[in-house]
Amino acid sequence: MNNLGGGQHFGGYAVIDRELRTASALATTEVRAFSLASIMLRPLLKEQPEITYRLLLDTCAPLRT
Repeated sequence: MNNLGGGQHFGGYAVIDRELRTASALATTEVRAFSLASIMLRPLLKEQPEITYRLLLDTCAPLRT
């Protein structure tokens, strides 16, 4: 279990490797969430390398701790 705050995301592995998500979410307070299908995100990642880089950094961070 992990607590996420504003601006954080989950499901990064699924975007990268096209497999099923390995994470789920349960809100304990009111939340505004945004879902983006991999098929919609992939063109953006190709056009905006900075977004791709940040996604990779954020996805790798838990592996380092």
